[in-house]
Amino acid sequence: MVDSHGDIGASSGGTDGIFHADTRYLSRLEMLVNGMQPLLLGSNVRDDNAVLTVDLTNPDIYYDKRLALPKDTVHILRTMFLWRGIATSASLCKTTAIFRSISHCR
Repeated sequence: MVDSHGDIGASSGGTDGIFHADTRYLSRLEMLVNGMQPLLLGSNVRDDNAVLTVDLTNPDIYYDKRLALPKDTVHILRTMFLWRGIATSASLCKTTAIFRSISHCR
């Protein structure tokens, strides 16, 4: 149903989606950063398959041919829950370039 990035139907030609009673309610859900797919750091599915947690970071982002945001500057935590439907959330955290650890998160 979802790929390792937490996206649905991001690959072309597939029949992916969210279905109920043979009706597709959602055919595509994709997170992009400045039009590009975030870089995958890791993902994990809970043993009961009810929660997917995905750790992502930004790719290099350029503006006017200049590097505006170096890769690994923003940590993206994406979570998808299956419980009486599907819910998804994302949080963005600034990381430090030296330690690659989370220094500020909202």
